[in-house]
Amino acid sequence: MGLLRRTGRLLLVLPLIVLSVAGGALALLFGALSLWQSGRDGEVALPGLSAPVEVVHDAHGVPHLFAATETDAYRVLGWLHARDRLAQMEAQRRIGAGRTAEIVGALSLPLDRFMRTLGLHSQAERAYETLPPPVRAAVDAYTAGVNAWLERPTGPLPVEFWLLWHRPEPWRPADTLVYGKLMSLLGGSWRNDLRRAALLEKLGPERLADLFPDDPPDAPATLAAADGVDWVRLAAALSGLLPAEAAASNWWALAGSRTASGRPILVNDPHLNIQVPSQWYLARIVTPDLTLAGAFAPGVPFLIMGHNGHVAWGFTTPYSDTEDLFVLPADAPGIAVRTETIGVRFGRTVQHRVRVAAQGPVLSDVSDAATEAAGPDRMVALASAALRAADPNVAATWALNRARSVAEAREALKGYAAPHQNVVLADTGGHIGFVSAGLIPVREGFGGRLPVAAEAGRWTGFVPFESLPQAVDPPDALLVNANNRVVPAGRPDPLGGDAAEPWRAARILELLEGRRVHDIAGQEAILADILSKPAQALLPYLTALPPEMPLEADALGQLRVWNGRMRADRPEPLIFEWWLKEVHAALLRDELGDLYAGGLDARLVLHLLRGRPDWCDDTGTPRREDCAAIVRRALRTTLETLKERHGPHLVAWDWGWEHRVETGHALLARVPVLSWWFSRTRATDGGFYTVNRAGGSGTGERRPFQHVHGAVFRGIYDLADLDRSRFVVLGGPSGDPLSPLFDTLTPVWAAGRHVMLTGDAAALAPTARGRELFRP
Repeated sequence: MGLLRRTGRLLLVLPLIVLSVAGGALALLFGALSLWQSGRDGEVALPGLSAPVEVVHDAHGVPHLFAATETDAYRVLGWLHARDRLAQMEAQRRIGAGRTAEIVGALSLPLDRFMRTLGLHSQAERAYETLPPPVRAAVDAYTAGVNAWLERPTGPLPVEFWLLWHRPEPWRPADTLVYGKLMSLLGGSWRNDLRRAALLEKLGPERLADLFPDDPPDAPATLAAADGVDWVRLAAALSGLLPAEAAASNWWALAGSRTASGRPILVNDPHLNIQVPSQWYLARIVTPDLTLAGAFAPGVPFLIMGHNGHVAWGFTTPYSDTEDLFVLPADAPGIAVRTETIGVRFGRTVQHRVRVAAQGPVLSDVSDAATEAAGPDRMVALASAALRAADPNVAATWALNRARSVAEAREALKGYAAPHQNVVLADTGGHIGFVSAGLIPVREGFGGRLPVAAEAGRWTGFVPFESLPQAVDPPDALLVNANNRVVPAGRPDPLGGDAAEPWRAARILELLEGRRVHDIAGQEAILADILSKPAQALLPYLTALPPEMPLEADALGQLRVWNGRMRADRPEPLIFEWWLKEVHAALLRDELGDLYAGGLDARLVLHLLRGRPDWCDDTGTPRREDCAAIVRRALRTTLETLKERHGPHLVAWDWGWEHRVETGHALLARVPVLSWWFSRTRATDGGFYTVNRAGGSGTGERRPFQHVHGAVFRGIYDLADLDRSRFVVLGGPSGDPLSPLFDTLTPVWAAGRHVMLTGDAAALAPTARGRELFRP
């Protein structure tokens, strides 16, 4: 999703240059467009419906669709998505098809080359032809709904289209299916392999092992079988092509024996990059045979996260190892070659050669720099479970939407491929469960942590579904995951990968075990928890220092009594987080050089301070007092920097001044002339390691702790009565910043509160923001 956001910004590069100069004309343009906004009342003729469909927009503008058939509901949902989120959908499909340069020009050619190399859109076209008939009918109905709005729009196109002087093409079924292909890139474990290879080349195997303490002790740390490639240069050449999405999440499920109602409770809050409009579209569909409520994705008809009246489900990312880089001779046999023609606005058409090996597409062909890094005699190919010819994901999601029990949901997930996800489930019958669903390769000849020569290793298949981590109705009546390992320590882990540290999961368990019986209201408090367990773990290294100046005495005095809660109105989180950034840089920047990317890896800092003191000494001599010196210097640098930024008095410092979230329009808020209109920021509690995820990058000096990552959707499901379930997304139904429904849910989201999606049309009417009737 971060890829969509960043490329969406790229799509405005050219007009933004003009916008900075033509502010007055733009103000008039936006004023006129704001008066031309379509309402949410009246009748709409929508060909293809079998019967009228009523849509009631509740007090927050969230649409509730009441239809006679599922197909009718999908057709109307497509129409609503086109009206509310067309710019988002356009960016999404153009990225997936590798056609952004047609709009932006040569600036986005590297992205288009990469996407054409992967071939996502052509795979989506082939996948559509293999869809089961009912799934294909649903996709067709949704496509027809999108195109019905495009043919007869009820209002102006989004402002992005006006600025780019662009009209969208008709929607195609493959444009819907490419969404799943794009989401499959979220894992991106090949990037971890590439980074390991570059670090190994620079540091050697022993130092590499220090940086990845959770790797298996027998993990091979050699590239001898894949030599001839400049891994440092290749990592640099490929690093900017696909910006990494910070994907994290929490979920937990409580069986009825732990709840006041006697039925399960399920909670899920996927964490993605903060953007408005959000990645998710909150909606409810009601038909005689099916009810769906929760988070839909613009461009897709099926419910991604939510409940269907019988089963609730949610996701976390396991960071499993589903991809590998294979090194092949440049003259390897069996290489398929095709030429992709890439249109370039304001420029010449580009011919891009794509080679595909037996393992997968050749990534070292995406740019001249990548080709040079691979060397004249080598090419580097990507094997990914997400790039297979067969694509069962859409059918699996359709089946999950219809499951009436945990058992049926698990059966639906047997067909799921990528991206690999930990899926939590609960049903009205009282069952809870989870399955780590998706394809995990079985490797022969290598461990998957580093690139490998094609003659030295291969994939022999995929881990059987029955062998994937999973559980149903566990004895302790509780399931928790926060991207941490789902396989107990000491047992073989078929997922591999780089699971997150267990701090968030440990905190959730503390809060759940702290009460004997739970209710829905109590889950909101857990989602809002802002205690940082890594702060508690690292504070002793700080508070053990004797102060050497008055400001240090004040800071250390505050930190010694701090409880680790990341409150926006307190100075302690600010001091701690800045100190962590400085220690991280002091330990790693000199050693890693150009490979150092900054960050706030508390687990690695704790590991190095505890057991690898040689990282504290540039001479390589392990003297523990050197680590204390680094801690001291980092504190001094922190306090000097914060004094410059916030003044000399610590009492005036607060975390919320640095830790702010932007909830204005993701693109127009960055236009100099218009930022006053479209930019909105607010201070927020929490941090990178709190249950209430509010992460900053820890990079850059201007705004290193801006809240850029967090729970853009939250769902709390009451299996005793799913109508009492609670939801929220960041933003609102409309992606148009001129619409009154642009940010209707932002205040609810920011306050840690939720809304319910319930009621028939008559019950919703008194507080509704509009009612629309779609007629055949």
